[in-house]
Order: sequence, then structure tokens, then C-alpha cells
Amino acid sequence: MPTPADPFDALLEFAAILERLGIDYAVVGSLASILYGEVRTTQDADLVVLIAADRVDALTQALQKAFYADSDSIRERIHDGRSFNVLHLETMFKLDLFPIAAGSLDAQQLQRRRRIRIKPDSDRQIWVISPEDLLLQKLRWFRRGGEVSDQQWRDILGVMRVQGDRLDWRLLETEAAVLQVGDLLTRARSQTPL
Repeated sequence: MPTPADPFDALLEFAAILERLGIDYAVVGSLASILYGEVRTTQDADLVVLIAADRVDALTQALQKAFYADSDSIRERIHDGRSFNVLHLETMFKLDLFPIAAGSLDAQQLQRRRRIRIKPDSDRQIWVISPEDLLLQKLRWFRRGGEVSDQQWRDILGVMRVQGDRLDWRLLETEAAVLQVGDLLTRARSQTPL
């Protein structure tokens, strides 16, 4: 396989490794916001991964030619429920991985993820969180961050503007109430012409 020439190729290569190993994942965060909303720059990719500690050696072995990944550190972070990163050696593109537990809210969101083509000149696809779940995550992060992040709020509004009536508003309203961000969803919707 040729070495990736750009960060999206690095992400596609990484996603192919996860899929080959049967590790469930979904792209989240800024890159998902770009794919569903408005274009902006990002220096890395965030992914949620459903991975057990006993799969770490297989993952790091599969990554060793093109990525830097430290098995001991990854195993420790999975045990502690903390994020870890993998670095693509040629492009220095960083992939931040957030381990999730089976049965958690994030694991449920994997069931709604979607296959998306991230490069217009390629038919290769990756799993990306649904736009509804992306909005719910962004609303949660915005609240947890003291509701001061202009970038988070722009991402929320951008996804709403671009996705518009394709969004499942019933799901959004129900889940936002559970997550106690219904007021933020209402405010964002009032600022977004649909």
C-alpha cells in the first residue's frame, strides 16, 4: 500500500486498519463538523473507538509501519477511560482516540453512525458519527466548557444550517432533554434559519 500523501489519506489508512481488526469506531469532533457542516481547518482527527485492552497488541502491530503508537500507554489509558493518540509518521497527522465502554451512550451512538466519503476524488468511505449525535456531543461539550467556546457554537450552527430538515429533530429533542442541553438546542435552532 503506498504511503498516504495527505492527512485524509492517513485517516483512511487508519480506519481501514480498525475495520480489518473488527474494532468499531466513528469520527467525531471537528472533522465530523466539517463533513456535516461548514469547512474550516483542523490539525487532527478525533475518533471514538470500542476497543478492549486485549486488542491493543494487534492494533499496534498493524499500525507499526506507518504510525507511532505505544501499546503500554494505550492499554493504561483504556483501563483509565482516557483518550490516547496515534501519530501518522509521514504527515505527522495526529489521531486522538477516545475509548468507549460497551453499553455506554457513546456505544449506542455507534449504532447510528454513517459511512461517508471524505475525499471527493475517492470512493473510500469511513464511519462518522451521525449529525444528530455530533450535535448532541457538541452541545454537551459547549455546556461543560462553560458555554464560552465560539468555535463549538459555530460548529453547532454550521451543522444545523447545512443539514437543515434532514436532521431527526424528534431524536435531537428527546436526547437533548436527557443530556440536559435542551435549552441550548432550542437557542441554536432559533439562531439557524431552516
